[in-house]
Amino acid sequence: MRLNILGFAVALATVIFIGMYAARELTMNMFHEDSERIYKISGWGCPYALAPTIGRGVPEIEAIANVSGRNYSVSVKLPDSEESVNAQDGFLLADPSFFDVFTFPIVQGNRDNPLPDIHSIVLTATTARALFGNESPIGQTVVIGDDNRYVVTAVAADIPMNSSIRFSFVLPLNPRQELYEGRTLDQDWNSWQYEIFAKVRPGRNIEALNEKIQDVVRRNGNLQYEVERVVCYPLSDVYFNYADLFTSFKGGNHKQVVAMIWVGIIILLLAVVNFFNLSTAQGMVRAKEIGLRKVNGATRSRLIARFLGESVAMTFCAMLLALVMVDLLLPFYNSLVGFEYPFIWMDRPWQWGILLGGTLAVGTIAGSYPAFYLSALDPVNTLYTGRIGRGRGVLLFRRILIVVQLVASIGVIVCTLIISAQLDHLRTKDLGFDKEQIVCIGMDNTIYEHRQAFFSELRQLPFVQNVSLTPGTVGNIDMGAKLQGRYQEEKKEIWSKFLYIDTAFFSTFGVEMVQGDTRFRDGTTSVILNEAAMAALQVDDYNQLRIQQTPGDDPHIPLLRVNGVCRDFNFKPLRQGVEPLAMFILPIEAGLINVRVEAGSIDDIQRVFREIGTIYERFAPSQPLEIELLDTYLAQLYHSEQRFKTIFGVFSVLAMLISCFGIFGLIVFSNARRKKEIGVRKVQGATVLQIVGLLVRSYLIYVGIAFAIATPTAYYLMSQWLRNYPYRVDPHGGFFLAGGAITLFVVMLTVGFQSWRAATANPVRSLRSE
Repeated sequence: MRLNILGFAVALATVIFIGMYAARELTMNMFHEDSERIYKISGWGCPYALAPTIGRGVPEIEAIANVSGRNYSVSVKLPDSEESVNAQDGFLLADPSFFDVFTFPIVQGNRDNPLPDIHSIVLTATTARALFGNESPIGQTVVIGDDNRYVVTAVAADIPMNSSIRFSFVLPLNPRQELYEGRTLDQDWNSWQYEIFAKVRPGRNIEALNEKIQDVVRRNGNLQYEVERVVCYPLSDVYFNYADLFTSFKGGNHKQVVAMIWVGIIILLLAVVNFFNLSTAQGMVRAKEIGLRKVNGATRSRLIARFLGESVAMTFCAMLLALVMVDLLLPFYNSLVGFEYPFIWMDRPWQWGILLGGTLAVGTIAGSYPAFYLSALDPVNTLYTGRIGRGRGVLLFRRILIVVQLVASIGVIVCTLIISAQLDHLRTKDLGFDKEQIVCIGMDNTIYEHRQAFFSELRQLPFVQNVSLTPGTVGNIDMGAKLQGRYQEEKKEIWSKFLYIDTAFFSTFGVEMVQGDTRFRDGTTSVILNEAAMAALQVDDYNQLRIQQTPGDDPHIPLLRVNGVCRDFNFKPLRQGVEPLAMFILPIEAGLINVRVEAGSIDDIQRVFREIGTIYERFAPSQPLEIELLDTYLAQLYHSEQRFKTIFGVFSVLAMLISCFGIFGLIVFSNARRKKEIGVRKVQGATVLQIVGLLVRSYLIYVGIAFAIATPTAYYLMSQWLRNYPYRVDPHGGFFLAGGAITLFVVMLTVGFQSWRAATANPVRSLRSE
């Protein structure tokens, strides 16, 4: 019984952990008031001017805000303090209406207008406590980075765990901020770095709203990509990113969540199967008890109620033990998943409701078969022999359940191996460009105005090889539109991604040219297409191809000559394949400075960061330095996959151990039932090895049958899962042989150990009663 409760508790604790993970993922961002009315507008990056244009022209929108997420830590401190607080959750740049769209409750300060001016800042409660302790932060000044001062006007409650929009503080966007050439931020239609979120008034038809938004933008805007891309996406789509959106707030994978839920279901089924098998196996111990109860007048219904009651009681004990395990292991689990799940204190009525309801449901299901089976035993046979009978049907059912356990174990192990190999493949695959030893530096307006002098000083550093400007991170580019051109007087039109580069791009990133060369003239706009774009356009000679930089049928739009074709490279994460790409070589006004360096060790990289930081401080002393290695940033793009790999692997091991609990218990009862047979065989001269072989032989057959069933099932499931990845591993036979071998080893270790103990026991003890 203790083994049964322990195995059940481990399984239930695992299911609780999986349930916590799935609940967080599936309720992501749903805590906002009227979350069903919150939409992200446009799946692409947006210019700042797009949101106010829509807000003025579409009265069906209740509130609208530009948001720019900065997912890197920055220091925050008090003006006269040397100690700073690291904002681990990054920060947001947002319009003041951000707090009208989303529900981030203001616990101190101005609740009606948390960001009243461009010098205000909203801190989270944790950040405020770290800076001010128990003092009120309202009206106090904080310094961001080196010397950017803001006044605290409000404090927001800490961000809920099920929010993908995370921040340590929020800074206001300044619509009148001067950019370049006399333009201000609210006049800017060229920088596509903002996300737009809006709350729609109740009862609005979204399809009609999309048409109205597009009409307003078409009449009043100057959007650089097709207006038809400006549509509303539900907030619930953002985290799982079903539509491949441009967003800083994604990170979930719905298929991975479903996979984890299935693992939880399998583990719960394994626990129930263990309960079935161990309870029916224990029937031999209770055979005389059951016979005596029947002889003394116990009806079958009373016995069924008794056994179901025992099952529910055992489940309740296992549930309580599982909750203790969960709370004890919660710190480890939190470090594993990267989130702070709270302890389960059972201090809320709904928690007791789930506990009691779950206990009743699981206990009844798990105990139903043993209850009906044991209550049907023949009292004469049990009292006369002390046994429950061989029961062909019962034995067959038990063997089927053992095979089901082994099928689940082999299947989960095979899936784990293939998933691990696929995610490692994403991390190590050649991207088609050299991502190693490239340092990425954020470029603000100050650096842009003095960029030539800044680049000159960078190039004088002994370890710097090349310097190139890009509008975003190469390897995570997601800008594009309809590409129009002419080939031998024939009009061509495809969807293409765009990348603006400078003349040093190819030497910095090691992108190979297939046709043409990289000798470009400064001051002229050159166009380079990748192989995928040439294939989509269905042209052979790039020299005869002309491209329009701006889509449209205006004859005054100039046609640009294509200067060459580069080899395909992965300019987006490997979750998507290579798409058509048009690269325009022209002046870049904002983005990243990419510096190729020569560094042979961690110490060299640290020296690179220090010396670049020294130069940066001379040019922009008041701006924080944003610097990171390109390969480090690209590795972070697959953080959720790596986390899933770890979690799935841990729970798969637990599923295997839970399966072994059942097999271990069965072999213990089986050997106990056959102890006299084993004693007789030893007296007759059987060796320990012969007896062990006799006892484990049937389990070898079970593993073989399970392997034959699990292999095609796992192959089909993994083939379907791998179809989501354009770059995928081959689910070859090695994965399945490894899964079968691991299961066989664990089963043989479990069964063999108990069989060896039975075979080496003194036969006198088992035969002395005969």
